[in-house]
Amino acid sequence: MHWTSFKSRCKSITFISWKPQMFRSFGKRLLQIIVGRDSSTNLPFLHGPSLRSISNVKIQHSPTLYYLKNASGLSPDLSLKTSQKLFIRTSSTSRSETVLALFDTYGLPEPQISKLISKYPLLLFADPDNTLKPKLEFFSNIGISGPNIANILCRDPSVLDCSLEDHVIPLINFLKSFIHRDGDIGVILGRLRLLKGIPELMGPNIDILRQQGFPDSVISQLILRRPQLLTWNARRFKEKLQQTKQMGFDTSSLLFVQGFQAFAQMNKTTWEAKLEVFRSFGWMENESLSLFRKQPGYLTRSESIIRTHLDFYMKKLNWTPMDIVENSDLLHQSLEEKIIPKCLVLGVLSSKGMFEKERLGKALKMNEVKFLKKFVMKFENKLPELLKYYKSMAESPRPETGSEEGSRADNK
Repeated sequence: MHWTSFKSRCKSITFISWKPQMFRSFGKRLLQIIVGRDSSTNLPFLHGPSLRSISNVKIQHSPTLYYLKNASGLSPDLSLKTSQKLFIRTSSTSRSETVLALFDTYGLPEPQISKLISKYPLLLFADPDNTLKPKLEFFSNIGISGPNIANILCRDPSVLDCSLEDHVIPLINFLKSFIHRDGDIGVILGRLRLLKGIPELMGPNIDILRQQGFPDSVISQLILRRPQLLTWNARRFKEKLQQTKQMGFDTSSLLFVQGFQAFAQMNKTTWEAKLEVFRSFGWMENESLSLFRKQPGYLTRSESIIRTHLDFYMKKLNWTPMDIVENSDLLHQSLEEKIIPKCLVLGVLSSKGMFEKERLGKALKMNEVKFLKKFVMKFENKLPELLKYYKSMAESPRPETGSEEGSRADNK
């Protein structure tokens, strides 16, 4: 291509009309992620004349390279590598800009847009008016926020290729028959791997739940918390359901939902390995199951964390298995940051006859404000160093032996 015609062609490229300085850095991030990725995709609506192989094009003099250098601020080397993956025609540049502007209009956060485009770069060439906007508008109108829309699209961008009338609206109506808050609908869609055929996949498992007497409140919670479970093969689903029921859960309670969710994450080998940790500390199986029924998510913790907790509570505090079951809420708290500093303070008080060990569980469950008032500030005159001692222990860095995050997150 002669230089004159190249300059003429480049002039015809429409550059960014919305916040050019913002797009320049954002575009750089997107294109850096895209580098090295295969431009192929299984999304039918993304195939077309906007993207084609450039194996026979002279890359060093292409409008693509010019666009990348000037619109995104990429280095020459990075621009060259990227231009080998993407061929941006003169007519396609404005479409890419419109797609990004459309995502921005509907409140999709830039980090999530980056993730979406990095996984599916050909979205930059989708039809913004006929393919993208109707779905974005629909989700927005039913109260799904921009971040949740982005999460849905990152999990399953093929929803953009679905018919609103034939697929998306029936799916939403199906979910609304169980879930009555629009915001929760967005959460559910973001937790599903694929959105096509969900009513057909979930239907048989919902029938199983109803046949076994589960109320709609439990079904709704299961759909909200772990919708992917309801898309399992019906035989596998029923098997896990029966195994969870056999552990003695109240099938009308939320704890059953949490138990089923937790147990479904573990295969038989993993489950037995967790039970073996408890056996090694002298627990009977019924005692382990009692703990599981009270704190279902706890048994999804690592064997190392479970062992550390049992070692502390049974060997340092001399608690029995039933003591731990009765005070199982403590297993959600960090030993290093919460439990150990309180134990040290209570140990000082106990050595001076100011605290009875029988009250230990109740004292450890107190929040920090109440604990300080009852066991530290109360003795400020007699033991003025106690507050300083407590704070130094709570703030001192130690190797972490058990976080409060794990099973609490599992139970959400």
